[in-house]
Amino acid sequence: MRQFILDYENHLQKQYLIAKRYIDKGKGWKIVNPDEESAVPIIDGIVNNLNLQEPSVNIPNDGIITNISQDAIVECPVLINNDGVNGIKLGDFPKGLAAFLNTQYSVQDLVVEAILQQSKDLALQALLADPVIETTWQAKQILNEMLSLQKKYLKIDLN
Repeated sequence: MRQFILDYENHLQKQYLIAKRYIDKGKGWKIVNPDEESAVPIIDGIVNNLNLQEPSVNIPNDGIITNISQDAIVECPVLINNDGVNGIKLGDFPKGLAAFLNTQYSVQDLVVEAILQQSKDLALQALLADPVIETTWQAKQILNEMLSLQKKYLKIDLN
């Protein structure tokens, strides 16, 4: 047992020294196994002013895509440095795509309002605003089933 503890402490000491060398070189993000999320490289880029470019980060629109709602969250390329995570300006999207995105933003906005106000009427409006819903009857059926299945979490009256 004693040998196990000594070996384990040696292992931890080696891992600490490796991590410390990477951090001292401004490459601390390399000590974490990469996955599909970029949080560690983003933090490292901010702390160490690395001017990293990430191809796809979700941030507030704020002028990145000029012809969709400015308070929408958009997935876009960014530059990461001491100033934070800054979207790279993309300008106008094609009109058809911008119309689709604005519609989806409006639907999501209605869903949030429905939850905050606990309003079945607003939830129905959100469904009706979604282009995949074909009829009012269909929207009501979907809404009633969803509210029934999620009544533990969604505090919206079924009536």
